[in-house]
Amino acid sequence: MKFKGLLFDLDGTLVDSYESVMRSWRKWAQRNDLDVEHTLEFIHGKPAVDSITQLLPQATPELIEQECLWLEQTEVNDVEGVVALPGTLEFIQQLQQLDINWGIVTSGTEKVAHARVKAAGLPTPEVFITKDDVEQGKPNPRPYLMAMEQLGLTPSDCIVFEDAPAGVLAGVNAKMSVVGILSHFDADVLLQADRCVENLSQISLEGRDSLVFK
Repeated sequence: MKFKGLLFDLDGTLVDSYESVMRSWRKWAQRNDLDVEHTLEFIHGKPAVDSITQLLPQATPELIEQECLWLEQTEVNDVEGVVALPGTLEFIQQLQQLDINWGIVTSGTEKVAHARVKAAGLPTPEVFITKDDVEQGKPNPRPYLMAMEQLGLTPSDCIVFEDAPAGVLAGVNAKMSVVGILSHFDADVLLQADRCVENLSQISLEGRDSLVFK
């Protein structure tokens, strides 16, 4: 699979933040007297503001903003157990050694994303798109297109790595190749991905422009 740049989702793709995410959203659901299990199933892969807006349909814009800030601070404060997924550190190290264009594109806020990258011991790429950078998040293609533009590339140059249906769809909508990461969903849920792997340990680089699947 040829490329000129690689674009990675963060949570569930590069880092395991699942327990931290679940703890924070569980607290939020309980705070708002919502069904916890329904909330946890609903939120994965979407920007928090979109989830909160849909889960609290009667809320005013002011209340939505307050709830988003509450959740953000809760997630920033809770990075216990946030670690790099298998193969991530080694793969990113190879990218840096070969001077390959790469970036992170996440539905999380800037504060939350940077807290998790730091907790997992990952380097921070020059291209780092968060929810705060775009008006429309995944599955809208804009986050990935913005990262692509910052790298000076075209859609056909890029490969997207995603673990959630909304993120896979964002990559597809951006006309990019997509590799699904099976950290939380099975391959039959990520049907629109071009390929699926368990994690980055199942992929290697062949030179500066080609991926090889083990």
